[in-house]
Amino acid sequence: MEIFSCTAAVNRRHRRRLEKLRSTVVNSSYLRRDPFNQNFRAKRTGPTEKSGPPRKELTFSITTNWNGDPVDHSPVVFRVGAADGTSVRVDVSGPLFNDPGPPAVASGGPCPELWEYEVAEIFFLGDKEKYLEDKLALSYTANTDDINKTWKGRAIIPLEYFPPDVTKINAYAIHGSGNGRQYEALHPASKEFHTPDFHRLQFFKEFDFKALFPTSWIQPESTHWTNI
Repeated sequence: MEIFSCTAAVNRRHRRRLEKLRSTVVNSSYLRRDPFNQNFRAKRTGPTEKSGPPRKELTFSITTNWNGDPVDHSPVVFRVGAADGTSVRVDVSGPLFNDPGPPAVASGGPCPELWEYEVAEIFFLGDKEKYLEDKLALSYTANTDDINKTWKGRAIIPLEYFPPDVTKINAYAIHGSGNGRQYEALHPASKEFHTPDFHRLQFFKEFDFKALFPTSWIQPESTHWTNI
């Protein structure tokens, strides 16, 4: 299948200043048509990776709703790994609800208000509450299993779009319409909250970003975050 990818770099204190950066990041995300390549872990590229150990792929399954209640279906699963020395690969798979239907935009391009559709999201939190938010929603054109009602897709995110010192993560999935709208979270909020909000950074949990790369790897500085 193909998926819509909408990537945005966000600092909660500087949302307006990031509109130009948001557009740049959205148009830089792209998709590949070979999700879950079984040969991926054996591949190494770039001279700086030869001396390090094999890269790790980290897997996260969303088994709870936004408030901690268990979901009543098979989970949406994220697999995060290094695509190469310059980007991160995010593979997503999960049940296909087809509710609501896909957005009326071209596959692979930016989509306004993507969170209003059936969507999966992953957040990477860095220093000073700066975070990268990547949203993925499906289009029913290819690699969708209509018999088993599942879908899977892939996004490649350049390292330059990650905030400095990524140390925490959260992921979400949304589907359904009207009163049946469902909001699911990898790391849910506590019961004291009564409405879903995926930007409650206090519920993000530790994430070993450096484990995706060889031991000697150091996250490169990005000019996108210099004045944010």
